[in-house]
Amino acid sequence: MSINSSQYSPKRPSALEFHVQDNIERAILDAMGDDTVTRFTVTKRGGEGILLENEQELPKGADLIAAVSSQKFQTLTIKRHEGQTVRVSRTVSFKISKGKLKRQ
Repeated sequence: MSINSSQYSPKRPSALEFHVQDNIERAILDAMGDDTVTRFTVTKRGGEGILLENEQELPKGADLIAAVSSQKFQTLTIKRHEGQTVRVSRTVSFKISKGKLKRQ
C-alpha cells in the first residue's frame, strides 16, 4: 500500500501562503516571531484596536539608562534576591489600530 502525495498537495500554489489582513495580525505575528520577546499580552481596546505589551529579558550587565531611553512607553522591572539582581525585564506597550496593511 502506498500514499499518492499528489492527492494531498494543494491545488494552487497560493493555498500554501498565509495572508495577513490588517495591522493587528501583523503586530501579533511579529511579536510571536521575535526571539527577544519572552511573553506578550494582547488587550482589546473598544473594537478599533489593541494594546500589545511585549516583555523582554535584559541580559546581565545591560546598560539600564540606554534601555530606559530606548522606548517612549515601558515598564522596567528589577528583581533582586539576597542583595543580588537576578532578573531585569521590561514591558514595552504599543497601541495598534485595526487599519489595512499597505502593500509593499
